[in-house]
Amino acid sequence: MRFITSAYGNDYAALLAVFLKSLHAYCPELPVTVYWQDMDDDIMAALRAVFPRVACVKTEFSIAGSPHQKISSKMKLWLRAVEEARDETLCLIDSDTVVQRPLKGFLNGYDCIFTDKEEQFHLNTGVVILRNTPSSSEFLQAWTEKTLSIVNDAALLEQAVSVENHYGAADQMALYTLIDYHPERKEYAYSAKGGKFTLKAVPCTVLNQTNSVPLSPDIYVYHYKGGWRGVLLKGIHSPYRTKKACLPMQIQYLRLYRDVLNSLRREATSQESINKIRLHVPSYFDLDSGAFLPWRFRLELAKDTLKKWIGA
Repeated sequence: MRFITSAYGNDYAALLAVFLKSLHAYCPELPVTVYWQDMDDDIMAALRAVFPRVACVKTEFSIAGSPHQKISSKMKLWLRAVEEARDETLCLIDSDTVVQRPLKGFLNGYDCIFTDKEEQFHLNTGVVILRNTPSSSEFLQAWTEKTLSIVNDAALLEQAVSVENHYGAADQMALYTLIDYHPERKEYAYSAKGGKFTLKAVPCTVLNQTNSVPLSPDIYVYHYKGGWRGVLLKGIHSPYRTKKACLPMQIQYLRLYRDVLNSLRREATSQESINKIRLHVPSYFDLDSGAFLPWRFRLELAKDTLKKWIGA
């Protein structure tokens, strides 16, 4: 299996670094390709030094428009990856994830594994495992074309991202309609010229955990999506990503980040480059030791309560 991911912009350098560190820990023997752009060269040089087995491919996609339009542009990348990695099984995965177990045994005769959940938005395309065949390429082409048709149509894009619907994003709406997804069904087939292309839905709670939950050995991939970026990059929580709910996954993430920084220093990375690979470190986490400081966490909660009381 080859992991395929992308990173666009300096702001997400630390997320990419933590993702690669988790792969290094749990899937060290598997190849990884990172498609990247709009990131300083010294950042990528630093990450290459720490993760020498990772193939880094600079791209020049036109990434413009709203965040929803930019996110869905990953379909272009995936299509390119399928064309460039012939005959390999691929895991197409967002770089704001953490892999905590080897991803073995999921395809089990199917051509594609995607993830679904019993929530308002039924699908999340942050993790897709794909057997790379001619039928796969044809399916990805159809999925990409449908995604771009949604992105380029203001009315369709509004439908895709509306909280009144079950899609959540243009690429998810495209997949939903392409396979005629129904929550009660877990197996699907797409008719391709190269033959039948089979898909299976696996619960997000197993392969692509998108919520803020306690850590569990049953979870293969944690997905730090949406509001997590405010938490990790700026220390900003929300009613959906509260400090209490986020704590276990946040500490896990910060410990991986600490390992990244230590690896960068061992490779004699300049401090200027290290400063660009930055996360927000809260007062209740000691970056030197990797320790969680409960008393400081309780103090943070007390301060939050006081602010709410004063504001009320």
